[in-house]
Amino acid sequence: NNMKEILIKRIKSFLWRSGAVFFIGLIDFILENLGLFNLPTSAVVLIGLVLGEISKLILVNLKK
Repeated sequence: NNMKEILIKRIKSFLWRSGAVFFIGLIDFILENLGLFNLPTSAVVLIGLVLGEISKLILVNLKK
């Protein structure tokens, strides 16, 4: 039962970070098509991961 809870927690964490990377990728895609911005793929991934960590930190602190 404890292993199941840990697995669910890790899956949620993975999806949260993946969602942040997807969000930044989507924003970059839209801005690139508008001719405003064009980030390299590595920058999109890095910014997405950082955004995921920051948003997770904010949510954890709001729950306290």
